[in-house]
Amino acid sequence: MKEKSIKIRVAVIVQKENAVLMIRHQKAEKTYWLLPGGGLEFGETITGCAVRELMEETGLCVRPGNLLFVCESLPPDGHRHVLNLFLHAELLGGELALGDEEILAEARFVPMEEIPSLTIHPPIKSVLLDYLRSGKLPAEIMLGSMWD
Repeated sequence: MKEKSIKIRVAVIVQKENAVLMIRHQKAEKTYWLLPGGGLEFGETITGCAVRELMEETGLCVRPGNLLFVCESLPPDGHRHVLNLFLHAELLGGELALGDEEILAEARFVPMEEIPSLTIHPPIKSVLLDYLRSGKLPAEIMLGSMWD
């Protein structure tokens, strides 16, 4: 039996004008969007993970900032447990280019007005839009378990 473990995913909010950097994933017929980021490796710092993942997925260099909010992804069948950490980051440079992971389908700055029509995982759409519009943290940074 495979030992179960918790995956820690570091995701980054990078804004440019009225848009936010997002990655479209494609798994078979399923298409969904995520904030760029990925799994924290043993011995890696959270900010180091953010920098590495952004470079791997988008070719962009960022300076990670504050922790904005946290949520867990716990499906009803319990097949996985992901702790999602969301950081703000400042864009330093680089040229936007999609990473080479097979699941990655598109990387772009998505205008805020498009976000309501997207399928986003985890389902943080309302919290993300509130933050992008106001620049203020949610009342509770611990968003709880979110799965859809």
